[in-house]
Amino acid sequence: MEERMKRMESTLEALVSRLPTGNESRNSTEPQPPDDDDGFQGDTAFQAPLNAFNANLASIREKLGYQESASPRSHEEEMRSASHRAISHSSPTESSSSKSLENIRCGPRHLPFPSKAEYVQYLDFFFNDINPCHPCLNEADFRSRCQSLLTTRTIDPSDVCILALNYILFACTDILVHVSPVQERGRLPGWRWYLAADELMQKRKISGRGDLSLAQFLVYEALFPGQPFPETHSETTHSAYLSCMVAFAKFAGEIWDQVFAFSGPDGPELGEKITVLDARIQYWLNTTFLSMPFIPRGSSPTTRQLWQQSLVRTRMNHLRLLLRRRRMVSLNYGTTDGLVCGDVAMDIIRDIQAYAMEVDKPSSYRFHMAISLGGGIIVLATLLCRDLTTINLQDHRPSYTESYHLGMSMLRDLAVTLPSAGRIIDDLRKIVDVVDLIVQDRTPGALQHEDFTNLVPPNMDDLLPYSIVTAGRDMGTDQLEQIYGTGRCTNISKLPVSNASTPVSYNLTQVFGYKFALFAKRKRYCAMLSSNQCRKEIVRGAWED
Repeated sequence: MEERMKRMESTLEALVSRLPTGNESRNSTEPQPPDDDDGFQGDTAFQAPLNAFNANLASIREKLGYQESASPRSHEEEMRSASHRAISHSSPTESSSSKSLENIRCGPRHLPFPSKAEYVQYLDFFFNDINPCHPCLNEADFRSRCQSLLTTRTIDPSDVCILALNYILFACTDILVHVSPVQERGRLPGWRWYLAADELMQKRKISGRGDLSLAQFLVYEALFPGQPFPETHSETTHSAYLSCMVAFAKFAGEIWDQVFAFSGPDGPELGEKITVLDARIQYWLNTTFLSMPFIPRGSSPTTRQLWQQSLVRTRMNHLRLLLRRRRMVSLNYGTTDGLVCGDVAMDIIRDIQAYAMEVDKPSSYRFHMAISLGGGIIVLATLLCRDLTTINLQDHRPSYTESYHLGMSMLRDLAVTLPSAGRIIDDLRKIVDVVDLIVQDRTPGALQHEDFTNLVPPNMDDLLPYSIVTAGRDMGTDQLEQIYGTGRCTNISKLPVSNASTPVSYNLTQVFGYKFALFAKRKRYCAMLSSNQCRKEIVRGAWED
């Protein structure tokens, strides 16, 4: 039996040796990587290959006097020839010889690899030209490590990083030695090596499973031009919106540092800071924001883009209201504060009104609508609960009243399906009852100063919700530490209340304000530490908060 098997093997080897060059991979028992056109099956896809028949008929053709015609080349031979032409044309020596690209075995796969002569040329050019300007590899160590690639033509699958590093070096070399005129739609020299390296790495680049070769590969991969980035699409980019949110965060930090964390009395110095910050936000909205490329030219805006613009406008306007929130809820505001806050509150209501039909549709924008409406309604309530003739704003009362009713109507519609909107209505209930009593069945201008004295309760400032945000600036750091401890608010009932006679409920806006206060305390503590300790402390506090 053994002798019979040996005879069969020798017969098979003899038959294989007679086949033309380029068909060895077809007789290999190892699985081959799929071709690019495997998904297409033509009418002749299942016909037997004619290479073996043409080889056997060559001698008969000569005897009969037929001219030997070039036999059709297989798809695999075409790919090998194209690969060879690209590498030969862009090799460091610009060799005119045309040698087939050889293979290297990596597990069950046979991957392309240059011949020994071409490989030496690649490395010589790389270490003579590229590595001196971009030193990243030790030449002696690299050549010694890659020697086995030439001798055994095999590589362990766990060591594919070194093979990918070779591929990216080939790609960088090919594109640098290419001196022929650039074709407008042609592929870059070395592009096939680049694709082979990228496919070999796949998710290894971001999985953390690599060695020094992977780091070196990433360095040279960054040098290769690669494909041009696709045209920026309005539905996939968020850069403009993120830039606006960065500006919002900066303004919010400055407002806390200069206004809410200010420990002095409400004097001219604080008023000047409020005026400057308000002017800066308004300037940003009128200039920088309008130049943001939210909507590409020549295209109509999408719903998501319109929401993003509304989010930015209303959040920035909400910061402007927070600047003067302390004065407004005290009902001791002046003409300038009342006029500015009234206009900003009405702008917020109008901005949200454009999306009033979205209240019953599933979207995250509904939560923002409720928060923005609550902030605008509070300011309008403070205006409607005061005799505006004392600050010469009585002509604006009809507009304030209309915006107030519109905002409450939209908030009630939201409360039907959004629990957070219902929570805001509950927080506003006491002040809303007072405002409704003032504006109920009264024509503009009919209210006298005595009417406000009789209708507005003396503890009106205690009825206004969320006053804890403005009172935070009057709290000491010891009280903040007592409330928050390590920075985590585990029991919201421990939040301090204002001078109200009844318990006040708190929402996320108030908690957010106190988080600002705690972070300011940590920054002052970090000022006493070294620079490295300070950075670690701030980063740790940011993650905790």
